[in-house]
Amino acid sequence: MGLRIPLLATVALAAAAFVSAAVVQDKKPDPAGGPPMDMPATQAGPEHALLKKMAGTWDTTVKFMIPGMPPDISKGSETSRMLGDLWLVSDFEGTAMGGPFKGHGIMGYDPAKKKYVGVWVDTMTSHPQLSEGTYDAGTRTMTMTAKGMDMATGQPVDQRHVSRFIDDDTAVFEMFQGGAKEPILTIEY
Repeated sequence: MGLRIPLLATVALAAAAFVSAAVVQDKKPDPAGGPPMDMPATQAGPEHALLKKMAGTWDTTVKFMIPGMPPDISKGSETSRMLGDLWLVSDFEGTAMGGPFKGHGIMGYDPAKKKYVGVWVDTMTSHPQLSEGTYDAGTRTMTMTAKGMDMATGQPVDQRHVSRFIDDDTAVFEMFQGGAKEPILTIEY
């Protein structure tokens, strides 16, 4: 009996090694030069065409409207590029509340959720902001929801981000907090 377990283990390991070798041989080479891939690469769909339109360098006018404070209006710029055909990577530079401001965002389309997804980090917050939402081609409007930080209280708050694409060279982004009907942030691109 004592030899049976090591013999079975040896046979099992040999079989696993054989199967693993066969699987490795069937893998396709990674077009980016990495190790062989064990699944087909995700293909860009029509949803990614919208992301490609957002790539470029944009001049911005930013307007913060924090309750109880005068509006803070500043200029900035956002440079966005595609990472392959699937992700839009954006870097924002400007000022906010009288000081320098930088932000970094990544946006893509999740075909399993059938939603656009994104993450945003910046120099004013210590947590990443995750968002997801949909695009309405009829109104040329993207609406995303996120959990953000209320700048007045420092507490988590539900946010709604609405981007309206006026034409290929103009867009307006608005951020609403809680159930507010007026945006606390507007960015004109």
